[in-house]
Amino acid sequence: MPTSYTQRFSEGYIVPSRPGARRLPVGLVASTTYAAGTVLGEVTATPGTMGPYAEGNTDGTQIPKGILREPCVTDASGNITEGGQSGGNEWGTTEKAATMYISGYFFVNELTGLDSNAVGILGFLVSGSVGAAVTGTAQAGTGTSITLAAGASATNSAYVGQQITVVTANGAEVGWITAYNGATKVATVAFTGASAWQTTPTSTSTYSIAPAGVGELCVAGG
Repeated sequence: MPTSYTQRFSEGYIVPSRPGARRLPVGLVASTTYAAGTVLGEVTATPGTMGPYAEGNTDGTQIPKGILREPCVTDASGNITEGGQSGGNEWGTTEKAATMYISGYFFVNELTGLDSNAVGILGFLVSGSVGAAVTGTAQAGTGTSITLAAGASATNSAYVGQQITVVTANGAEVGWITAYNGATKVATVAFTGASAWQTTPTSTSTYSIAPAGVGELCVAGG
């Protein structure tokens, strides 16, 4: 059983935490950008077409069916480009289907849109828990730190060990919080393959701190 988080992506794809996962090809709702690991639900009006799951939806996608393997962008006709860009891959081609996992084991922190309702329908948690991410707008930053919003936790070390994603004018960067001062709201951040932020956070930068606890989800499948 996993006891620590390891980011497991292959060319941007989600890699199950254990062998034996099952998957199938699916269509995706048009004009949408999907992150790898997005929890998907099936659109009732177009069987075989999946969209991002949300419990409050009413088009069928309120019932989770599986987990998207790769990041995708769809155009207005539902054509799929793998990766973060639209309009086709490097050869200008698109696909009609993406890959959805319908069973297997996955780390909770690698999934997008997972909530307690989805857990209960898809399967069960082997370990950990599902919680809400902490989001906000930074107050300032240095090369290896970020000052969180005034409303952030007042408890020292509250976010230590958690993954933080910061979005600046130049895009998103990911790091790990190694220290946190609850009085000043300063989080010290370490990085994989880098020694500092590529773009120092400012008062216009937004952030998201992943929930504590790695957690492993078992998707039981059909």
